[in-house]
Amino acid sequence: MITINQPIARSASAVVMLALVLTVLTGPVAAFNFTPIDATLRPAGSGATQTFSVDNPSPSPVAVEITMHTREMTPDGEDILAPADDLFTVYPSQLILQPNGRQSVRVQWNGPAELDRERAFRLIAEELPIDLGDDEDQGAGLDLLVRYVASVYVQPQGASARLSIEPDVGDDGVVLVVRNAGTMRAVLRDEDYALYADGRIVELDAAQLDGLAAVNVLAGHTRRLAIPASAGLADRELEVRWLRDSD
Repeated sequence: MITINQPIARSASAVVMLALVLTVLTGPVAAFNFTPIDATLRPAGSGATQTFSVDNPSPSPVAVEITMHTREMTPDGEDILAPADDLFTVYPSQLILQPNGRQSVRVQWNGPAELDRERAFRLIAEELPIDLGDDEDQGAGLDLLVRYVASVYVQPQGASARLSIEPDVGDDGVVLVVRNAGTMRAVLRDEDYALYADGRIVELDAAQLDGLAAVNVLAGHTRRLAIPASAGLADRELEVRWLRDSD
């Protein structure tokens, strides 16, 4: 038997952040820093604008392009991205930073002034693979192209999350189905709940807990969290109990 428990009233205040660095063959060595890598905007008023900072601590010039993308998420946690050029103004969207240079980048929401739920986006700040110098040794070696993927949310006033969890059985064992029926993202932590089998708590090991820690569930989305090596629990009576009422 599978039991559905009561939902959480509102989400964790933590924000899941992501920054990726890709290693590729390219020209002269260059790198940059980008901050912040998460931001929450309002759909109207002064809060509809966020300023980001790009700086170049390297000894070579660097070219950077900044783009905005809508963000949906699969049940397995993979991002689904699409261009969001019509929803934001990014200025400047392309820039060249000299060594030790710094540049502010302004991102403004141009979408609807009223939203019924928080909307999620990705801001991608990417080093362009172009030659900005006269390095005689260019191409001789492995250099870094830096790519930051930042989380941007546009959140209406009064937004809140509403999580529920129910255990399910998948091909390889137990799966936790986490739904966010609220209007704001939530971060689910493994210490927020406990799994019971036949009325007894299931002690999960570090490998099993690894995929259950700090799980971001966007508003209106469902995540399926597989628990490794849990096939032995599939035929037992499963229940999830919350260990807290709210954040």
